[in-house]
Amino acid sequence: MQINAKVDVTGLAAKLKSGEKNLVYATVQGINETAKKIQEAERQRLGQIFKIRKPSFIFQQAAIIKPFANVRQGRIYAEISVGQKPRLLLSKFEEGGVKTSEFGKNVAVPVTGTAVRPTAASAVPFKMFITKLGFVKTTTKPSYLRKKTKNGKWAYWPAEGTGGKTQLKGKYRTFIIRPETLNRDPGVWQRFGPKKGDIRMIYLFTRHPRLKSELKFVKTAISIADGWISEEITRAFLKGKK
Repeated sequence: MQINAKVDVTGLAAKLKSGEKNLVYATVQGINETAKKIQEAERQRLGQIFKIRKPSFIFQQAAIIKPFANVRQGRIYAEISVGQKPRLLLSKFEEGGVKTSEFGKNVAVPVTGTAVRPTAASAVPFKMFITKLGFVKTTTKPSYLRKKTKNGKWAYWPAEGTGGKTQLKGKYRTFIIRPETLNRDPGVWQRFGPKKGDIRMIYLFTRHPRLKSELKFVKTAISIADGWISEEITRAFLKGKK
């Protein structure tokens, strides 16, 4: 997504006397100052509607001014765009859309209050990224029944319906429960104790979660430009005449 604010005074500049060309420079300065105001307003809005875990990176990507208006380069406009880095969803939160999966058919959502996200403001530790857990396919061993024979020895045989199941196990005692499993929510689970029930979900699997159009960056940019660009150009022009 790109937001463009353009004021073309090229034709006017050619007709102006050298002393009056201050208007061209004032226009460029006014455009750039307005672009900075848009950038600041959009960063503030981002902080109001989201919990920002990496503020220095996210705020930098929220509103990028490139290029600025420049008289010598013949550019009487500035461009403000939203960052398009891999895995960055800012543009989808502007227009609305669907988050796609990077791990199979499902999107893995970190569960707050677990090792992957202790608090809502916490970033997922690098070692706990789902792609770093190193899941491998394993086959479960059967449970064995036993019975004492007449000669006092024990006889063992596998219990019916146990063993032979395929599992995906990863580091830090993690394992995957697939969507077709009925008794547990699908996702990445982690064992935290010795008992069979000592497990907790750390990633929830969900299909194509929708991202709401919440940023309203275009609306913000238009509002700021309408309210400030004329004033900024006028201020720069009057300052240049002193």
